[in-house]
Amino acid sequence: MERAPWLILLALALIPVGEAIYVHARLPETIPTHFDGQGRADDYGSKTPYCIIAALVPTIAGLLLLPYLFLASPTCIGSPLFRLPNKDYWAAPERIEATVRFVRRQHLWFVVATMGLMLVVSHTALRSAATGRGPTGGQLLMVMGGYLAVVALGMVRFIAHFRAANITADGGR
Repeated sequence: MERAPWLILLALALIPVGEAIYVHARLPETIPTHFDGQGRADDYGSKTPYCIIAALVPTIAGLLLLPYLFLASPTCIGSPLFRLPNKDYWAAPERIEATVRFVRRQHLWFVVATMGLMLVVSHTALRSAATGRGPTGGQLLMVMGGYLAVVALGMVRFIAHFRAANITADGGR
């Protein structure tokens, strides 16, 4: 499997830890921990648990998604529970290994995108604690919209890949 997504995952796991350590040393003991829709602080708490959570959530989210990589196996893809366009074609013995590689690679990039989203959320939380100003609803919608766009593009690529098969010898699709 290609190295790029694994290196990105490693960076996405380490960045929030480093940022939390850096920010923790510069925060007062009591920090704003919750903000209303206009970005005004409306709850306060201790900086240490807040920084620990901000450091660990992106990594834990990624770790929870990684086991699904191993569900993409010849046995799982051949199972009736695994839905795939033109499944008989793609699960044929001569194509199954390439199919497994593609599904795993697509899932790995989904994990990268999800950890990226969690990193942005973690960074936003730490920045908000440091400045006392939370994000606005519009900023959060932009971040979520960007993530959903990336996921949608991945889904389109997945579907397009598996629909592009010659499944009959007589020139049909």
